[in-house]
Amino acid sequence: MLTRHEATAGILATAALAATPSAASAQDLKPIELPPPRDDGGKALTATLKLRRSTREYSDRPLSAQTLSDLLWTAFGVNRLASGDRTAPYWRHVMVMDIYVATADGVWLYEPQGHTLLPHSKDDIRAQTGLQDFVGTAPLNLIYVAHGERMTDISVEERRLYASVDEERWTAQSLVEPCSFQISSS
Repeated sequence: MLTRHEATAGILATAALAATPSAASAQDLKPIELPPPRDDGGKALTATLKLRRSTREYSDRPLSAQTLSDLLWTAFGVNRLASGDRTAPYWRHVMVMDIYVATADGVWLYEPQGHTLLPHSKDDIRAQTGLQDFVGTAPLNLIYVAHGERMTDISVEERRLYASVDEERWTAQSLVEPCSFQISSS
């Protein structure tokens, strides 16, 4: 049985792997232009929260391009084109987080300005992104990678704290859309 520390170290190693460019392994992959996110439909936030529940049943059915688009835009898309500001808050207006999308076909970096997925690796790393059995067969795993080196005006010790706060906000933000459109139960 892995200790919590060993498990965390393994997951962090996977995140580091996802963040390490691998042009040779991604050369066969093409960028994926996502459709525009939906700006209507779904349920009101209060109605969504009323229906919130936990489930231990997961589908291996791939997400549609539209659902993936909505999910990523909700997580950290650009919602103010003139300023480039995002749907989720971030630390001191410094972009310290990146979102990687891991699927059976490979790993992509979400590029919010163009609302595009950029190829990163053709390896299937889903099973390495978590501890539960289902992560290896989930149609999609989101990997949040914090770049402490972008936090230039604070100590190294504080970087982990602030990156963790941003990651928690992003995770919470990315849960709003699936609940609103109920993709987990359809």
